Amino acid sequence: MSSSAIALSWSASSGAASYSVYRSTTPGFAPAAGNRIASGVTSTSYNSTGLSASTTYYYKVTASSGGGESAASQQASATTPAGSAAMAELFDDFSYTGTGDSSFRASWSLRSWSGGPGVSGAQWLPSNVSLVADPANGANKLMRLKATTNGAAAGSSHAEVMSTSRKFRLGTYAARVKFYDTPLSGARFYGDKTIETFFTITDYVEGDPDYSEQDFEYMPNGGWGQGNTSTMWLTSWETTTDKTSSLVSGSHDGWHTLVIHVTSESITYYIDGVARATHASRFVPEEGQYLSFQVWFDQLDAAQGSSRTYYEDADWVYFAKDAILSPAEVDAKIAGFRSSSVARKDTVP
Repeated sequence: MSSSAIALSWSASSGAASYSVYRSTTPGFAPAAGNRIASGVTSTSYNSTGLSASTTYYYKVTASSGGGESAASQQASATTPAGSAAMAELFDDFSYTGTGDSSFRASWSLRSWSGGPGVSGAQWLPSNVSLVADPANGANKLMRLKATTNGAAAGSSHAEVMSTSRKFRLGTYAARVKFYDTPLSGARFYGDKTIETFFTITDYVEGDPDYSEQDFEYMPNGGWGQGNTSTMWLTSWETTTDKTSSLVSGSHDGWHTLVIHVTSESITYYIDGVARATHASRFVPEEGQYLSFQVWFDQLDAAQGSSRTYYEDADWVYFAKDAILSPAEVDAKIAGFRSSSVARKDTVP
């Protein structure tokens, strides 16, 4: 045990395929998606990190098998000793004057080169990324990414924002993103298969055994075998050809808090505090990754020649190195930054 970590262990449950770990600072708490800190754990031990010093934490464990999830274990507790609870973390609320701001360019790059993913022949334009006023809060700014088309590849453009640093591997990733079903301008055509994203990625090298991605990809007009049904794809890549995907059908129009837990044993995706997918340890990244946002077209409705612009907004992005924070703990972190007027922080080595 340290001031920021508690090592947990428990007895094996007969027939269990994996375990989930729940944590709270409230005794007698009820396990729920919002306080789940790990799932898909295949061993009988877990290292709970990212803790505060001199704080009592309460834990419960459930076992999962083909029959579902078991009742929770008896509660266990431990108190971290006094000491430094410093955590390496990144936070950015995108409160820049614009994309030409030197501070923005020091942290983020705007794509201008051609190539995949997406419709062949479409451009990737830095001008498709902007900082806009938050209509719900005049003191806040949002990062907006747009993709435009007139139905032809030559008349289409995409947007990508990527961190300048490739230093993100194990830990907690989070972003607050607003997805849109209807275009910013022009008509909605279901033949336009738009993809609105938040994800992590290494450098794309075909055949690289250490390539990795963890993706939230929202397709408001459907696609990839889902017809015209709005679909959120949760995908983990082990190489450029080896991946596993889970999907959540239905509209995700509006604001959502997206969280990814990446440990040495699993990858878990959360949407608004609810665990939506857990992927196995073989998809865990071997190397540091970039943080990235994109909006792009996988297909176009070529029969429609009118101009239309699809988009997404990002309010903030967060990463905690080697620490697994529940979605509720992420929310508390962001609230703390904002109440202290912290617009940006980066202590990730």
